[in-house]
Amino acid sequence: MIRIHPSKNRNKVIVPSSKSLLHRYLFAAALAEGKTVIKNVSFSNDINDSIEFLKLFKKKIKVNKNTIIVYEDKNNNIKNASLIMKDSATTLRLAIPVLGALSNKTIIRTSERLLERPFSVYQDIFLKQKLNFIFGKDIIEFTGPLKAGLYEIPGFISSQFISGLLFALPLLHSDSVLKVIRPIESLSYVNLTLSVLKKAQIKVEKKQNLYLINGNQKYQSFNINCEGDYSQAAFFIGLGLINSKVIIGNFNKNSIQGDKQMIDIVKKLNGNIMEKGNKIIVKPSVLRGGIIDLKDCPDLGPILMVIAATVNDKFEFINASRLRIKESDRVASMEVELKKIGVDIYSTFDSVIINGGINVNQEINFSSHNDHRIFMALAVLATILPFGATITNEECIKKSYPKFIYDLKRMNVLIE
Repeated sequence: MIRIHPSKNRNKVIVPSSKSLLHRYLFAAALAEGKTVIKNVSFSNDINDSIEFLKLFKKKIKVNKNTIIVYEDKNNNIKNASLIMKDSATTLRLAIPVLGALSNKTIIRTSERLLERPFSVYQDIFLKQKLNFIFGKDIIEFTGPLKAGLYEIPGFISSQFISGLLFALPLLHSDSVLKVIRPIESLSYVNLTLSVLKKAQIKVEKKQNLYLINGNQKYQSFNINCEGDYSQAAFFIGLGLINSKVIIGNFNKNSIQGDKQMIDIVKKLNGNIMEKGNKIIVKPSVLRGGIIDLKDCPDLGPILMVIAATVNDKFEFINASRLRIKESDRVASMEVELKKIGVDIYSTFDSVIINGGINVNQEINFSSHNDHRIFMALAVLATILPFGATITNEECIKKSYPKFIYDLKRMNVLIE
């Protein structure tokens, strides 16, 4: 447990590299011929899970501070695979179809909490092809190889199923078509996948909700400098809006990351935010309420709810149901925690209404619900509470941003 005292932050921070892109670069590197170099790497538990996947394919990997060099390993054919991972849903959802395409039998051991999240899309695919796919309490076992052909999946559960198949289907021996049943959630993450596949010289033709994929394609090596993570920048954008000016560095202004829309959302709420070169500059603002659609940016939910809690106006969050199947039920978690500071908040399955305004007369004891994004959002909020706050389970930030507390301290936030 940590205690955060009310404090004014200093104004500069460099955020980690994009976790979403790093996962995809590591998968492409695992499958690529030749030597791949990935620079500006930020390590976390989730990224370490994808590095473990990489090790299944490549014996020679060099990690030098924030650079990963992956050397070619032509002789490492995957026939029977065994993988242990901690808690990364992205890694698991990308890994299952790839290993299904290449391995005769795969065993993946992971956490019980992770397997509470949806994976039936893949189970249906394997069983339809008369392949085994078995869930245990903390284990998945399946057989392969998958066969080329028509793959039809729902798009409203998670875009990661689409991305996983986009990585896998080019490896099959003949052509495939991936048909995604609309609506498609978080399409921006699919576009990230397509951008990484293009760097690895994998060709995918998109026609509306169809992806046409030639078989027998070969992943090629690449050199890349990973851009900053807009999902993590969102917490410091929130800090700048409700506390003191913040300058956030390490960005690609032309990024296609879905959470880049945090900038547009803040502008619509009358936030003082601007992009200048590779930096985002945010200043305290007189914000107004509005409707916020979380369909393509569910990870922004917790920090946007914190921002809403500080504004004397009404906010409505729509398309929020996917927050309920994250590391915690993030809708329920934020509802519990914001009520502790007197905020009028209530929810349906797919929406959240916040009538902002804080009423606090003592130190608040927050629970992180063992969820990294809940913890980080509440930490930002704690900096402006008159008596500060304690927050439980700070170790949960290791999932995505291990240096978050360190970076807050460097910004002059008082933490003990």
